[in-house]
Amino acid sequence: MLRTTRLFLAAALVLGTLGVTANAQETLVGPLSVPAIVAAPFSAVGVTQTTRRSADGNRFSRTSTVRFYRDSQGRTRIERQVSLPRLNANGEQNVLSFIEIRDPVSNALIMLNPRVKTAMTDTAVHFHTSEPASTMPRVFAQFAGIRIGPHDRGWSAPLSLGEKSLDGLGAIGTRQVYTIAAGSKFGNEKAVTLTVEQWYSPTLGMILSRTGTASSGGQTSYHLEQVVQAEPDASLFTIPADYRKITLPTRAMAAGAAAAAAAK
Repeated sequence: MLRTTRLFLAAALVLGTLGVTANAQETLVGPLSVPAIVAAPFSAVGVTQTTRRSADGNRFSRTSTVRFYRDSQGRTRIERQVSLPRLNANGEQNVLSFIEIRDPVSNALIMLNPRVKTAMTDTAVHFHTSEPASTMPRVFAQFAGIRIGPHDRGWSAPLSLGEKSLDGLGAIGTRQVYTIAAGSKFGNEKAVTLTVEQWYSPTLGMILSRTGTASSGGQTSYHLEQVVQAEPDASLFTIPADYRKITLPTRAMAAGAAAAAAAK
C-alpha cells in the first residue's frame, strides 16, 4: 500500500498537480482498484453524481466518470480524470487524466500520463489473482471531506436487501446507517445520519450501485454502466510504444544505493 501511495504521489508530480488540494482529490470516483479475478473479463463505466441543495433552494450537481477494464488473466486498467480547483487561461475547468494498470502476470503497477506520454512502473509490488467474493464488501461513507471507514464506531447492523438483477447482472444488496453524534468533530449541533445502500455483483466482483444520503442534505450516487462481459483489447494493458518509461527503484536497488552512499 505504501509503494502504491508513493506511485500515486509521483504520478501527481509528473502531472504537474502540486497545487491540487484535498477537494480536488475527492473528484476521484469509483473503487480504487478492480479485483484481479481470472476468467472474468469485462469493461464498464462507473458514473458518480453528487447532488447538494443550498438553503436558498439552489441545486448543485456534479458528475464524474471512470472507466474499468479487466482481461481473462486478471490484468486490470482504470482510467480516471481529476478536476483541479483552479481554472485554465480560458476560464475553463482544468481536467487531468491518468491511467492505472495492475498486472499480476508480470507483477507490475503502471501509471500512464497521456498528457506528457510517460509511463511509471513499479515492480516491487505483489499482486495476486483471486476468486470472486460471494460476500458483500463493507460499506464506508464520506462526510465533509472525511472518510468514515467500515470499522469506525457509529454504524448500524447491516440490513440485507436481498437479491435483484441490475442490467442483467445478479446483485446482492445491503443498507447501513452511520450516526454522527451532536457536537462531534464536524461541528454539528444536531445528530446527522448517513444512509448507505449498495448492490454488489459476485460475478464481476464489483459494486454495481451505491447511494449515500445525509440527513443534513446532499446525496452521492454511483452506478456501473455499459458493462460488457468480453475480452478487452490486449493493448490496453501494455505501455504504448511512444511513451517514455520511468522505472521506480526496487527495494534492492534503493538498499544498494544507500549502502554505496554510506561507504563514501
